[in-house]
Amino acid sequence: MCTTSQSNNFVVPLWSARVGLRHFLVLSILTVLAGMAFGTGYAAAKDSLETEREQQMARDAERGSRMFEHRTEKRKLFKPSILSLGAIKPRFMGVDDVAVPAYLMDPTDSSTDEAFTGAQVWGAAYDADNNRVLFNAGSVLWEWPVGGTPNQLGTIVDGGGAVQSMVALAWHDGVLYGTKNISTEAIWQIDVDTRVATFLITYPTTHDMGGLAVDPNTGFFYATDDGPDQLARINNDGTVTPIAPYPAGELDVDALAISDAGIAYMVTDQPGNSYVYDLVGNEYLDPITNPWTTSEVFSGATWIAAAPQGTVTITGQAVTPGGRALANVIVRITDGASWTSFARSSPFGYFRLENVPAGATYTITGTKKQYSFTPMVMPVNSDMDIQLISDALTGGR
Repeated sequence: MCTTSQSNNFVVPLWSARVGLRHFLVLSILTVLAGMAFGTGYAAAKDSLETEREQQMARDAERGSRMFEHRTEKRKLFKPSILSLGAIKPRFMGVDDVAVPAYLMDPTDSSTDEAFTGAQVWGAAYDADNNRVLFNAGSVLWEWPVGGTPNQLGTIVDGGGAVQSMVALAWHDGVLYGTKNISTEAIWQIDVDTRVATFLITYPTTHDMGGLAVDPNTGFFYATDDGPDQLARINNDGTVTPIAPYPAGELDVDALAISDAGIAYMVTDQPGNSYVYDLVGNEYLDPITNPWTTSEVFSGATWIAAAPQGTVTITGQAVTPGGRALANVIVRITDGASWTSFARSSPFGYFRLENVPAGATYTITGTKKQYSFTPMVMPVNSDMDIQLISDALTGGR
C-alpha cells in the first residue's frame, strides 16, 4: 500500500514528491556548477587570448625587427610636450598605439598632461641622471628627454646579435633592466649605449611577468604577474614572492611604477581603472582612472622623481590633534600647476620632502585611511620644518 499526503483533496504520493525534490536539487547544483565552470573557463580563455596576443607581438618584433622599426618610424608624428624640464606630473604612462598620447599623470586626482604622440610604449623606465624616460616598442629602444622629443636609440640584441623584444623596463642605480614574455623569460640587464642585453635573473615559466619596477627604497624587483594574477616580488635567486592578488576580475596588468613613497601603480592597457597598492601598508588604495579610451595590448609606466636646481628640503611630523605620531601618512606637496612630489611618514610620524623648487607657493596635505587633513598652503623659499595635523579620526581606531 502506498502512503499518501492529502490537502484540499489533492493527493500526491510521498515517495514521488521526495524523488522530485531530490532531482530538483541535483539539477540546481549542476546548473550552478556549470555556470561557475563556464565563468572560470571564460576568464581563463580571455586571459589566455590576451597572453597569446602579447607573445605574438613580441615574436613579430624579434623576427621582423627592421620591418617593425620601419613601421614605427613611418608614423613619427611627434607632438612634443609643452612641459619644461623638471616641471612634471610624476607618473609617466603610455600604450602600444602611436595614435594614443603618452601621458604624465598626477595619481592623486588622475589629471594628465600629454607627453608626446607618435611612438609605441611597451615598457618604460626613468633615468634620473639624464632626466629622460627610456621606453621600448618591442625590440626598439627609445628615449624621451622629459619635455622634449622622443629619439630612437636602436635595437635591443643579446651578446650574439639576436634581436630581443622586451615587454617591460625598469631603472635602478644607473642600470636599465627588462623582461621578456617569450623564449627565456627572465630579468635582463640592458646596456643603453650598445643595447646589448644579458641574463640577470631567470624565474619559473609558470609566471608571466608584464610590468616591472624597482622599489627605490629597497632595491627589490617587483612585477605584475599575469600567471597567478598577482603583484609579486622577484628575488635575486629567481624565486617569486606573492605580494597581493589582482583585484577581483582583473586578469591582465601590463605596467608597473613605484614611487619614492613605496606606492605601486599597476597600470592596465584599457579604459577604466588602474590599481594602487601600498607596499609598506600592504593594502590597496583607491584606484585611479586611465586616460585612454581604447583597449590596447601593452602599456608601460614609470615614476619620474624630478630634482630641479635651486631646491630646498621640508621636514615635518604627521600627528593627531592630540599630538600622537601618525605612521605611513602619504604626504603630498604640489604647486597646483606642474610640480608634485610625495613622501611617507615614518613609524614616529616624521617625513622629508626633498628637492622642492624654492620660490613658489605650495599646498601640503596628507592621506591615510580613517584620517583627514586640511591642506596647508604656504610660500617656500628656504628649508623649513612643519607639523601636519590631522583634523579628526573619521572612523575606526
